[in-house]
Amino acid sequence: MKNKILLLTFILVTNLFISQKMLFAAVHNRIASLIPSSTELLFAIGFGEEVIAVSNYCNYPLIEVEGIPKIGDQNLNIEKIVSLKPTILVDTNGIHKRYEDIFKRLNLNYINLSIKTIKDIPLEAERLAGILGDRNRAESFIRNWNLEISKLLTIENKKIPSIYMEIWNNPIQAVGGNNIMDSIIKSAGGKNSLEKLDDYPVVNSEMLMVANPDIIILAYPDADIESIKERPGWKNINAVKNNRIIAINHDTLVRPGPRNIEAIRKINQYISKVEKNEKN
Repeated sequence: MKNKILLLTFILVTNLFISQKMLFAAVHNRIASLIPSSTELLFAIGFGEEVIAVSNYCNYPLIEVEGIPKIGDQNLNIEKIVSLKPTILVDTNGIHKRYEDIFKRLNLNYINLSIKTIKDIPLEAERLAGILGDRNRAESFIRNWNLEISKLLTIENKKIPSIYMEIWNNPIQAVGGNNIMDSIIKSAGGKNSLEKLDDYPVVNSEMLMVANPDIIILAYPDADIESIKERPGWKNINAVKNNRIIAINHDTLVRPGPRNIEAIRKINQYISKVEKNEKN
């Protein structure tokens, strides 16, 4: 009888130890974020304290990421990554996919988030939280995200302006269709004037005069609105004639993740302002 009690006690203690160990492994990660959008999403869904490495470009949330070790930019410092002993590496849209074979050889767990449109953000947030062992952590972010998006849905019968979004000025590069920034324009209530072009095409003045957008959005650092007005032929474009050119924090546009809602909101507000002025 005594032996049975000892055996049962041993089994219970062992099972408890294993359960605690599994729980610890499930919720305590050592995360290396390879790109700013991944970092921002990790913090937004509650895994910020488990991020032990970030890219050189990660600057948000500023205070939280400031003291975290940096592991490279387009070119990763593999030696440093290994030294930090991450349990998982998080990428977005395959920016560092060329390193995948190296990661495999080093037994580093690499995951890639696929965010091509605004609709993918809550889905990938939930998937990421599940991979990291606590799907519930993403619930608050997803709920708030969906609420904010629902508030910004295009009002019925509202005029939909055509929008040209420029992501670089030399050469002039714009937002085409079928990408995250195209979906931001549409989610804000606009129409992408270059949606028939794929990805991020290099454009010229003739193309813009044909597209003749109602609004121009500049999405790159130190964008100069006045220089746009001085480009040959651009003075005849509706957006320039009506002085409807704005610059938006490029990080909120080019990084597929939580802060896209800020860009959507700002574009939506500008569209409403334009519509109000037209009515007046």
